[in-house]
Amino acid sequence: MARSKRGAGEAAARPKAGVTTWIKRILFSGLVVVLLATLAGLIGVAGLYLTVTLPDPNKDFQTNTTVIYYRDGQTTMGDLSVQNRESISYTEMPQNIKDAVVAIENKDFWTDKGISLWGMTRGAYSILTGGNVQGGSTITQQYIKILYLTSEQSVTRKVKELILAYKMGQQLPKEQILEGYLNTIYFGRGAYGIQAAAKAFYGVEAKELSLSQAVALAAVLNDPGGFNPPNGNMKLLLERYQVTLNNMLDMGTITKEQRDEIYYELPDFPQQEKDSRYGGPKGFLMNMVERELAAQGFTEAEIKGGGLRVTTTIDPALQDAAVKAAESNIAAAGKNARKGADPAALRVGLASVEVGTGELLAMYGGPDFVNDSRNWATTPRPTASVFKINALVAGLQNGMSLSTKLDGKNNLLPPGDKTPVKNAGNASYGQISLESATAKSSNTAFVDLVLKLPDGASKVIKAANDLGIPTGSGSDWEPNNRIALGSAEVSPLHQAGALSTLAAGGRQVRPHIVKEVKDLSGKVVYSANLNGEQTIAKDVAADATYALTKVVSEGTGRSLQALRYPAAGKTGTRDIDNKTYAAWFAGTTMQISTAVVFIAGEGGNEDLNPFRSSGANFYGSSYPASTWLDYMKVAMQGKERLDFPKPAYVNGGSKDNSDAAEPPVTPEPTVEPTEEPTPEPEPTPEPSAEPTKEPKPTPTTKPTKPTPTPKPRPTGKPSAPAPSPSSPGEENADAGR
Repeated sequence: MARSKRGAGEAAARPKAGVTTWIKRILFSGLVVVLLATLAGLIGVAGLYLTVTLPDPNKDFQTNTTVIYYRDGQTTMGDLSVQNRESISYTEMPQNIKDAVVAIENKDFWTDKGISLWGMTRGAYSILTGGNVQGGSTITQQYIKILYLTSEQSVTRKVKELILAYKMGQQLPKEQILEGYLNTIYFGRGAYGIQAAAKAFYGVEAKELSLSQAVALAAVLNDPGGFNPPNGNMKLLLERYQVTLNNMLDMGTITKEQRDEIYYELPDFPQQEKDSRYGGPKGFLMNMVERELAAQGFTEAEIKGGGLRVTTTIDPALQDAAVKAAESNIAAAGKNARKGADPAALRVGLASVEVGTGELLAMYGGPDFVNDSRNWATTPRPTASVFKINALVAGLQNGMSLSTKLDGKNNLLPPGDKTPVKNAGNASYGQISLESATAKSSNTAFVDLVLKLPDGASKVIKAANDLGIPTGSGSDWEPNNRIALGSAEVSPLHQAGALSTLAAGGRQVRPHIVKEVKDLSGKVVYSANLNGEQTIAKDVAADATYALTKVVSEGTGRSLQALRYPAAGKTGTRDIDNKTYAAWFAGTTMQISTAVVFIAGEGGNEDLNPFRSSGANFYGSSYPASTWLDYMKVAMQGKERLDFPKPAYVNGGSKDNSDAAEPPVTPEPTVEPTEEPTPEPEPTPEPSAEPTKEPKPTPTTKPTKPTPTPKPRPTGKPSAPAPSPSSPGEENADAGR
């Protein structure tokens, strides 16, 4: 019985033995495959080791100049950092910079074999486990990466770099490697190598660097763009500076007394001299290219030393037209300014975007980037009634139509408010359609629109976002019932982009200046995304552009009819207590959207009114509209005449939105009129070199004291009609506030 049981047990165990054998065979086969793959890899690595040669830094590295082109990809706009590099010998380099760089970049430099497998493993583990990014490269590896600076991210290239680093570590003395590294590494401010860096940061020769200066430069190496004083992250730079000093103390290259003396403060950084290549209006374009490349993930070393070939979206002919339009209108305003007004105080921002692609065709940010680097085309300013575009869209998105009646009476007092809303010139329109309210720019009607929409202010902000205007683009975006009147700040670039969204049928494409980037080998490493997103319904966009064409055909932008192309747009005048702080015209055709703002003063917040010789206020329908027209005549030259889509009349709108049955109510006399209404002149059919006659004024709100007729004045240039001093319904967004 016992024997038979053992026999049965043995029979039952046999299948398990078979499974174990099968598993062993699989493991053995896998091991053979791994060994063969490893052998093949070793053979391949050995082959690379035998075939690759060390690069010549004096031949390869100096060719890496980034070139910026206009949109044709051939005409050069400029270049970034033709390498500012002055090589010096190892003996000419101060000991303090050698010790500092080794201490922070590679403490084992003098003993390692050129590569650090442990360091790379530690860095990879830190990243994979969510820790801080740690440098795993030796100085030798970094040096090789510098010499082979490309945007390619391939395993082959990385293996090649490791082999070269190991080979360099075996063939070259450490002193020669450190010399080459310190002569080629990028420190920021366009400086390659320690000699150029010492001059760029401190205005001294490398041999004259103090200990604190040398340590600070060694600390900057980790992030030349982010640490660039004085605008970089000084807190993080100080931390890395202190780590460097601690490492130097540990290595015995400085004493505790030396460390403690300079430990708590970074050395002073003299103000950087600006590169003359950025001079003139073109400097704003080049700076914008740099910023956009950085936003797309390119490092500063790649941007300023990677040999990139950057094709921008800028049209050189249109850029010239933008500069001429802005500067000729500044000159005209200065020439006709009141006594004591300084023409140098005027500022203009202009941005022009291609509809459908978001490509920036032209930009005027100021006369000279070197003298004043603030770009007024990308700086948000109060938009005044231009912001009504967003309220118009919000109304159409939320149940209103072009026929919706709004309260256009003057002195509208919203619930809970103590100060009434006024229309420009104290005009009163009674019940007015949304279409007419847009053309006449009725402040009270647009406040009523916000009041009629549930959570109306938030809906207006959402409409602005849908058009492509970020909420955080400027200040004063408080969601209150007067938000449509334009205390919110927007840049001309974002405003041009918003109108291009409407002209493109509601498809939003982010405005951009970089079209394409190629590396040194000619490989395309970046292309702008032109796909866009449908953020506004097509029928809403059609109705909105239709209403905005009324601004040009019969409202405050009538002088723009001289363009001879269908246009939709909006004027805007930021007026508080009879002082104008910003004046706008933003308009679009079916092909090109352009926004122009005039401001005054160093900070762009001084009164513009002294730049009107007639005594009237500085309006968006004056020099801003004239600048827009001068530029757009060139931009649209030879283009097909395209009409905007016919209105869809969403939400039950009617083709007849006339308010003839309810004519404007004559305003009652007030003790202190905010603005005296003046009828707008008829549009000039063709530009004339002769001064445009201004219309006779209507009686003011003080019947006993009529306004004298202003003298006509020449434009100062024959290319555009003279700007009118004021327009009926021209907005005074904050009158009475």
